[in-house]
Amino acid sequence: MSRRSKKNLTKLKLRNSTRVFLVILSLAIFAIASANFYNSIFKNDTKKIEEDIYTYKNEFKSDYTVNIKENPFISEDTLDSGQTYISDLISSLDMQMHYTYSGSKPSNLTYHYKIEAIVGASYTDDGKEYNVWNKTYPIKTVEDVISEDGISIDENIHIDYPKYHQEVKSFKQSLGMSIDAFLYIKLTVNTTTVINHQEINNQYVSNFSISLGDKVAVVDTKNEDVKVDSVKQNNTIAHNDINASKLLISLIIMVISLYVIYFVRCKTKKFNTIPNEFRLELNRILKSCQDRIVIVKNQLGTEDEDVIDVNDFGELIKLSEELYKPILCWISDDLNNEEAWFSIISNKIRYRFILKK
Repeated sequence: MSRRSKKNLTKLKLRNSTRVFLVILSLAIFAIASANFYNSIFKNDTKKIEEDIYTYKNEFKSDYTVNIKENPFISEDTLDSGQTYISDLISSLDMQMHYTYSGSKPSNLTYHYKIEAIVGASYTDDGKEYNVWNKTYPIKTVEDVISEDGISIDENIHIDYPKYHQEVKSFKQSLGMSIDAFLYIKLTVNTTTVINHQEINNQYVSNFSISLGDKVAVVDTKNEDVKVDSVKQNNTIAHNDINASKLLISLIIMVISLYVIYFVRCKTKKFNTIPNEFRLELNRILKSCQDRIVIVKNQLGTEDEDVIDVNDFGELIKLSEELYKPILCWISDDLNNEEAWFSIISNKIRYRFILKK
């Protein structure tokens, strides 16, 4: 036997469909592992982060003094802030405003501001409040100003309180309504700047109010106010962190997949089952004539009988019916020389049909 024949004998026999399935599966696993291997080395992961590019702060401070009319009850000409005042004894208010704007980065700033006195009145009915009157009185307006180093505004405002107080009292008397009214002194500052090619707009509105139309004037204000805000920007950061364990696992899977393909191609051979026509015919005969056939263990001798071979098993069936004899069947155990003998014995005559592989 040649060396090539001996080598073929040691190959594992597999169905061709199994061999094809194993190769395709291994190729698919190899492709996936290769992609993971490549991504582990060359693919950059991106991460989006949000960071502050600009932070700015609005600071406002205010104070006021109340000027008192000459009267026999209060000897002082002025009263400091933070007190309660008799409305009809107030001659005026002097208010000091100080506003600053500062940013985390130097930039050109454009700003404008205005100061207004606003009379606002509300009416309450069944627990629900209705705004019934608003009137605005401009005090000061400053158009666009350019600054390169923050903003600082200082203003001293003289407020003619009796004018607004009397106007509200007249409103109440004319309409016969019980209303709550306040005088609001508002500083409104609008700021614009550009950071990283992005326009940033800011508006700050101060809050100061004093009641109108009542016997007592109550001031509602915060002497200091600080508001800080920031502008955020989304940035994308690319980084490549090599995952050693993922890299190693992908490499191992690739090697195993290649070995499986090699093994199937070189260490196995096709094993296609060839239908055994002898067994198929034998089973068909035994199944169709099971009530007539008797299986015998030993091959029957032919010394004392005349043997007549028939060419078709159908002839034995006819003889069995005519002679009322069973069909004796002996099946060979030799796999290399498979055959089956079917016989009917009558009057020392053996009618025989031999089925061979």
